[in-house]
This record gives sequence, structure tokens and C-alpha cells, in this order.
Amino acid sequence: SPDEFGLALKYAGVNAVLSANVHTANVDKAVLKRTQEVLDEYDIYHTGAFLDNIQRQGNYPMIMNKKGFKIAILNYTNLTSRPSLSRDFVINEIDKALIDRDMRLLRAYKADFTIVYFDWGANKQDMPSYAQQELAHYVFQAGANLVVGTHPNAPMRLETMNYSYNNTQQEGNIAYSLGNLLSSNEDLNNRNGYIIDMEIKKNNFTTETHVSDWGVVPVYTYYDTTTVRGKTN
Repeated sequence: SPDEFGLALKYAGVNAVLSANVHTANVDKAVLKRTQEVLDEYDIYHTGAFLDNIQRQGNYPMIMNKKGFKIAILNYTNLTSRPSLSRDFVINEIDKALIDRDMRLLRAYKADFTIVYFDWGANKQDMPSYAQQELAHYVFQAGANLVVGTHPNAPMRLETMNYSYNNTQQEGNIAYSLGNLLSSNEDLNNRNGYIIDMEIKKNNFTTETHVSDWGVVPVYTYYDTTTVRGKTN
């Protein structure tokens, strides 16, 4: 992508991007480094893929300080195979032992709200698998507040999951797949997605944080296929 794409993300209001996905495994270390440099130039946070373990240890888990909140974002992907091209840098893979270590760090950092973002599932998947439901429940019990998924290129349901954390019963929201915010595929099923719009509040005396309101904003990628016959704009 051209550098201007990073600037367009910035102007659109995107302030963090997540790189642990199957596509990152298809580039080499130089490309990842170049991508990080462009994102840094535009002051866009990034996490999920790292040049080496030293960079990961110094920058992960990612915590964003916004309006008195410490928002933590964890990002993992499921790589069934990994080309040799990308094996000399780090991509966070879905592994419970790794996730557990990262969540323990967050408890030490006393994050107010934790989002765990998974690149998982299969293309055009429309229903969550048992493994995805079980993994979501696992990270909620480890301290996550919101679980978000992507990769199937189509939206899946958003639901509330009951779980136990610190010996109390709680509810967490999980979006199994956001679909696509932008799509270069003309397939109607691939043009859809949604954005989660969530408001959180914190008690400054007890530091307890909770979701006060949330909803979704549907998005659709439109292609002009009528202006020039046989050509898509």
C-alpha cells in the first residue's frame, strides 16, 4: 500500500492497528519494518507483530492512555502454516500459555479495560465454532473485557457471555467477526461489516470500570459498476 493509506487511516480517526494476522506471515522482515516506520510517522499505535523478541518485550501488551483510562489491547492470530519468508520476526500466535503470561502482565499494569483481538476462523464462516467460543470464555476468565474477531471476511454475531472472574459472575461482549471495514472484493457477502461503538465508565474512588452503553455501526463497501460498462470503480 502507498504511504498515503496510513495518512488516510489517521484522518479517518484510526489510532491503532493490529498486525497479528495471516497476511503478515506473507511478508518479510524489511516490509514489516517499513510498515512500522510509516505508522510511527503518523503516530498510529501498532501491535501484534514485532521485529524481534526485544521489541515485543518492550512494547507488549499495548496500553493506550486515553481520557484517564488505561486501555489494553492484545492481538493474536492462528497460523496453520508459516512461510519461511517471515520466520525471522515475531507474530503473536494463539497459544493459551502465551496469552496467560500476557494477561498476568496486564494485571500488574492495572489496566482499566482489556480488549483481546483474534484473527481466527475460516473465510466466509458465518457461525462461531466451539473452539472459538471456548477460547473467548478462557480469555474472559483471565481478565478480558471485550473479545473481537476478524478474518472470515463476513460479519458474525455479537453476543454476551457469562463468566466468572475474581470469584464474581460477570458479563463480557464478544464479536466473533466484524466482517470488513473496507473490502476489495466485489462479492456482496464480503462488503459488509460493523464497528463496535462502546462507552466505558470508571469509578475514580474504587477504579472499577464497566461498560455503560454499547451498540454497532453497520458499514458497507459500495462499488460504482454502472458509470463505465464492464469496469468497477
